[in-house]
Amino acid sequence: MSLILAIETSNPASGQDAPSAGVALVESAGPGQTRPLGVEWLRTLGRHEDDLMPGIDRLARRVGVTPRSITRVAVSLGPGGYTGLRVASTTGSMIAAALGAECVGVPTAEALIRRSTGSGPTAVCLAVKGTTAWVHCFPGTGGFLLPFDQFHTLPVRTLVADAFLPEAVRAWAAGAGVGIEPPRYDPVAVAEACLDRAAGGPVLPLYAREPEAVARWRSRVR
Repeated sequence: MSLILAIETSNPASGQDAPSAGVALVESAGPGQTRPLGVEWLRTLGRHEDDLMPGIDRLARRVGVTPRSITRVAVSLGPGGYTGLRVASTTGSMIAAALGAECVGVPTAEALIRRSTGSGPTAVCLAVKGTTAWVHCFPGTGGFLLPFDQFHTLPVRTLVADAFLPEAVRAWAAGAGVGIEPPRYDPVAVAEACLDRAAGGPVLPLYAREPEAVARWRSRVR
């Protein structure tokens, strides 16, 4: 039996009313054998503050778990918000190192597909910006950046997409009979998905594009 701490802060601003940033403690006896002990949704604080560590502490106290009981930390890697991804990957790695636990990164789409209610082939759409979105198709082999005018090439019956998906894509989906459902962010799904992945190597954020902060820094040093 292992105890997983799962962190989902990849997309705190998804344009929907349902909570999207939270942590979970989940017991596991192997793939497909999980039991959630509790979920704590994170609070919105000031611009330079985050509720991740306080949220983990509240959850552990509420369910009666000591930090030393945690054997694996699962982190939702994105694509998503720059700050949320950096904070989650850094915090998850530090907790795992301090506890001697494994740390496993999970592409966010692999968690979201576990909560999709659509039928048939499904595309999870993340990091909608400008004229493109990051698309991960299931079944499929990974994610890729896709221009909006090429969405018609997707062999899918369902899109998982947030409120930022443009109207042109929504109109295409309606005409093509492709259903659209909102993403259901759930740290328990991150814990479930981590069981399909081996621990090893650094846990790094998955960005759809070069972060704006990096692009600005690069332009200054040239």
